[in-house]
Amino acid sequence: MWGLTPKTPSERALALGARGHRVPLSLSTFDGACRGGPLTGRVIVIGASPGIGKTTLVTQLARELAGRAVWSAILSADEDIDGLLIRIGQQEGLTREHLEGGDDTARRVLADRLRDLPLLLFDADEDDATIELVAAELAFRADGAPSVLIVDSIQTARADGSVDADTPRARVDAVMAALKRAAKMHRHLVIATSEMSRSWYKSRRDRIDPMAAFKESGGIEYGTSAALAMIPVEGHDDLIDVVVPKNRMGQKVPFRLQLNFARAHFTEIALPNEEQKVEAKQKGVRSAVLELLQKQTNLGSANAVFRVMGGNRVEVLRVVADLVSTGAVVKRDGAYQLALNGGAQ
Repeated sequence: MWGLTPKTPSERALALGARGHRVPLSLSTFDGACRGGPLTGRVIVIGASPGIGKTTLVTQLARELAGRAVWSAILSADEDIDGLLIRIGQQEGLTREHLEGGDDTARRVLADRLRDLPLLLFDADEDDATIELVAAELAFRADGAPSVLIVDSIQTARADGSVDADTPRARVDAVMAALKRAAKMHRHLVIATSEMSRSWYKSRRDRIDPMAAFKESGGIEYGTSAALAMIPVEGHDDLIDVVVPKNRMGQKVPFRLQLNFARAHFTEIALPNEEQKVEAKQKGVRSAVLELLQKQTNLGSANAVFRVMGGNRVEVLRVVADLVSTGAVVKRDGAYQLALNGGAQ
């Protein structure tokens, strides 16, 4: 009646099965949750607040994939090509100082190691690079082989229609539409980074849905097959917890990464068990109490410590009692003080 020729359920059943190539990302927990790795033709978004290491992570993924003969391209709008090359050089064992200083030997070594890798780097300001143009070039080079398009980031990359968008949300929607087209039309696995909203990294993460924290999240929430959020572990500059608020390709299993700063390289490590989590939390409260008592020497009760410090009252009172019982904190002139202060060695 309308000129449609729909396939019957029986015909569709004959076409069931994984459509695309599985591309393991060397993130063992996420790869396992995706039954061996995410599929090409899908879009993955990795979100984090500024400076957490999302550009470092996706650069590492691109280099490792290219090392396995998977065609990979990075469209970088958040950082220039030099920054990406320096990270890749660090991952190859070269020093940041030599690379930043333009050391001739370091440049030649890096050039030799990159010579035969199927890796493309595009600066968003270079030759008016857009998602559509880079996706087409990558498809041409890959010629039907598995391919991965990395875009850094959704908020800053350009796509057809994004320049004319009149709001940040409309701009993100235009970019997300381009990413979905690149995945569907060219069968790339698309990995894009995203900024998180300010509410996400202002200390109330436990009360915010990670999916809702993706900046201008409407288009991102509905346009991705999987979303990963990187969260710094309190008190550890080198540790990142990754939560998975969305995964249409499998289970939403969290994992932890450790960053080697000198090598600009993340390695997955085991998450702590519940007992270790409690111990780490108590250690953090203990350090905070000791720091407070070092600065304020007029607090005469555990409740007074809690009123100044905040947090969980039961935990604070328990830690103060433990510090007193072990002799780390003593009472002088009606106020708590550190045992090592005032000559009490």
